[in-house]
Amino acid sequence: MLIKSYAINPNMQFMGKKSKKHEGNDEKPSSNKVLPNVLLGGSFLLINSKTQFINKGARSLTGKITKKKINELFNNKIFTEKENKQIRSLSQKMLAEKKLDNIVKIVLMDPKEDITKTTNKAVEKALENFQNIPLLKESLKDNSTKQRTIKATAELLKPTFKTVQKGRNALFHPMSNSVYISKEPKTAWADLHEIGHSINKNTSKFWSVTQIAGPILPIIAPPLVILTALVTDKPEKTDNNKKKKTKLSTKIAKFIKKNVGLVTFSLFLPQILEETTASLRAYKFAKQNLGQETAKKLAKGYNTALSTYVFNALFTALIAVGLSKAKDIVVDLINKDKSKKATKKED
Repeated sequence: MLIKSYAINPNMQFMGKKSKKHEGNDEKPSSNKVLPNVLLGGSFLLINSKTQFINKGARSLTGKITKKKINELFNNKIFTEKENKQIRSLSQKMLAEKKLDNIVKIVLMDPKEDITKTTNKAVEKALENFQNIPLLKESLKDNSTKQRTIKATAELLKPTFKTVQKGRNALFHPMSNSVYISKEPKTAWADLHEIGHSINKNTSKFWSVTQIAGPILPIIAPPLVILTALVTDKPEKTDNNKKKKTKLSTKIAKFIKKNVGLVTFSLFLPQILEETTASLRAYKFAKQNLGQETAKKLAKGYNTALSTYVFNALFTALIAVGLSKAKDIVVDLINKDKSKKATKKED
């Protein structure tokens, strides 16, 4: 939709000023203005879809900054074995306080177990939870279709579940309403945080929505925001007294162009807020049951984990700004070159 709405708008010239014919209205631009935008936008989407360079680039930069701290967390350098055992022993109690101990399942993953069985069970449980949705229920009546769905979805989950199994991660899977943690005691510090996610999901519709939007928005939306900034020219200096009719789509595009970094960063806010809330729940519970010192250490661990989301958002925003600015520089150079050639012809 963004390509259709923005790429052919007359207020989004790829180069040069609007002709007098189009000044003050929203008539269709000439093809020599549309084509560069279409080519640029199409090339950007194609390259990003093939390489995922925006997402991978931001994650790579985040990893370089946070790697040392994250390794300390998962290599048992912050919490003692005794502290981890104490934290793990409180998992069910935290759920019970919210009357969720019979609703949310805690799954301890053994490093030696077959990862395929675990992921298949997670998908099967998710399908059970959503079996009353008419469209899904109808499509899964055929057993062979159901098994193919389970197998395909499980394959997508495997990489994440493997990190949990190896003691390098922990997760709450909202679709199956289950918390997955490693049997390794050294990862117990993450247990209460993941239970915090499960409490969010099962006690608040708002946070339940953020759990769905949170992981999706940072993947899907940034390329579309950057695309809009790329096919929209930077605003020209105009006389404020001259009022021009402007379409809403053009206004939105210009706003995104002007604030591309801020808009891109804001797409990560649902995820950051969800992570923050889950950590706050875990911290408050730990403070009440384990004491101030252990709670402080947990807060330090959670802040380290949260920083990965913040840095990822920040670097993605910087990439967006960089691409937009680079395009503007190229356009300015082209326009200057054209102006010089035009001046020479006149002379």
